Amino acid sequence: MNYIYDLMLNFCDCFRCFDFYEWMKKDDIINVDKIPIIRINKFQMCDIINNKIKVSEKLLNSVENKTLLENGKVLKYVVLVTDLSKVLALEFNDSGEVIRSSSLLLDEEDSVIEECLEFSEEKLEYEIMVRYSEYDFLTREERIIKNNLLLELKSLYSNKNYDEIRYLYEELYDDDKSIHEKYKFLMNDIKNNFSSKYHKLYDIIRLT
Repeated sequence: MNYIYDLMLNFCDCFRCFDFYEWMKKDDIINVDKIPIIRINKFQMCDIINNKIKVSEKLLNSVENKTLLENGKVLKYVVLVTDLSKVLALEFNDSGEVIRSSSLLLDEEDSVIEECLEFSEEKLEYEIMVRYSEYDFLTREERIIKNNLLLELKSLYSNKNYDEIRYLYEELYDDDKSIHEKYKFLMNDIKNNFSSKYHKLYDIIRLT
């Protein structure tokens, strides 16, 4: 087993990890003294990024309790994977399913890739549990905007502020739906088809 020493991780338990430029001071960033690493191919990395996976018991056993933090804590099932273009840290539950992941700081990722150039490529044993949709890959900022919009619309609707809902709807769409239909459409579309056009509604809400 190969190891990497002295780096920082920012685990996220959502569909995709935050890129380093999305990290915030309030995040629970951890300092890692030692962590196992596996070099994989680009196809396996693509599967890991685009799907929820479950790894084999063999892999779990090989990495168990081998990730050591600066504070002396041990993480049970954690490993770095790289295809020499990207590096991800993955944390698994006892069943082998990925429960959290982390990107690396840019300079640390470059350093890890350089260290791995001489490592042999290994075949990662896993199965795909869930295939993510394109809307699971919103940036951190987009997720915040999406969640705030949904919360604000729910509040407006529950308080019967129909004029405000109508105004927001008509900033983007022009049709004869009832106010209840307009509300349902906005909620559904923001949930399932979020795009940059909804930034406009978010800006309006922030100014009101």
